[in-house]
Amino acid sequence: MKAQIDSLFNQHNCLSVSNLLEIRIKEINQIAQIIDSSIPNEHFKIENPEKRETNILTIDGCLKFKTNQKKCDFAFWSTNDFYFVEIKDTINRTSPNKRNAVNQLEKTIQYFYKNKINFNNRTVYAVVSWSYNPSRPLASTTMQNHSFRFQKDYNIKLLEGNKITIKD
Repeated sequence: MKAQIDSLFNQHNCLSVSNLLEIRIKEINQIAQIIDSSIPNEHFKIENPEKRETNILTIDGCLKFKTNQKKCDFAFWSTNDFYFVEIKDTINRTSPNKRNAVNQLEKTIQYFYKNKINFNNRTVYAVVSWSYNPSRPLASTTMQNHSFRFQKDYNIKLLEGNKITIKD
């Protein structure tokens, strides 16, 4: 899979590998970056309790579409799972913001499928990451409809959240 990904991205600084216990990601100047503990308030956290090798791919800022269309911020994968992630640094969870995030994820997924990326039997997820911690789970009809469509059209599970724990 790494060779296929490398062929799509002509810049060598798009892919990072980490086996840290916590991998913290923050969008800085519209580019998702791995940050260390000296930078406060990550937008997304990957918990890696087994310290598995995790590949993190910066998409926005690295992936060049023919048009200037939006794409998701980054992707990451380990042995069994692959995640596309769109960070929304806002507390405004309106339907237009949700649609925009889902559209960015969908355009990126279509690009990967069009370029015949083989996910090697990994479960694939798309994540809309709101950069704050809601006090309770918030279900919405908009996201439920998108989730159903993603499962039907792409066999991809659409989630909302800003933290994923790797379970290999």
